[in-house]
Amino acid sequence: MKLIVPEILKVKLVDDWEAVTKNGQVRPLPSPSLKTNPMHPTNSLKPIHQLVTLPRTPTVEQLLQEFASHVKALPKPPPRASAVLPTVVSGLRLYFDRAIGTNLLYRFERPQYMAQRKTYVTGSHVIVGQEKEMSQVYGAEHLLRMIGAFFLSFPPLSFLFSLLRKIL
Repeated sequence: MKLIVPEILKVKLVDDWEAVTKNGQVRPLPSPSLKTNPMHPTNSLKPIHQLVTLPRTPTVEQLLQEFASHVKALPKPPPRASAVLPTVVSGLRLYFDRAIGTNLLYRFERPQYMAQRKTYVTGSHVIVGQEKEMSQVYGAEHLLRMIGAFFLSFPPLSFLFSLLRKIL
């Protein structure tokens, strides 16, 4: 199956990959004295990792719902879309929620993930029944990583996607 990825999403994936792997996702933040004397010895720019601001808008959950709405609104929706689409979207959301902490984050992003889990899932202030899944917190960047991982890291899953395409 050939996955058709719009150019704008390809650019985002490449930018994300380059920022983390090629550039080390390191962005120096200027100190206040940098503006006055960039060569001052106390002005050594210590690199820090920049993380995306969470929660993101739109969230992974919103994007998956938008995808489902898009498929249903097609002039000629796939024959079994109404029967299979909720299961596919639910499966993608479930996989995202389970994979985000172990497979989709770079090492330096994991402390932020743990903080988000504490804020929305495990913290003492979280009310039972009002927890948020990580698909309600993370956004497009991480969903793109998941989609990329399906086709780059897990070749057998491309078979699953071709099967889903035939079903839809």
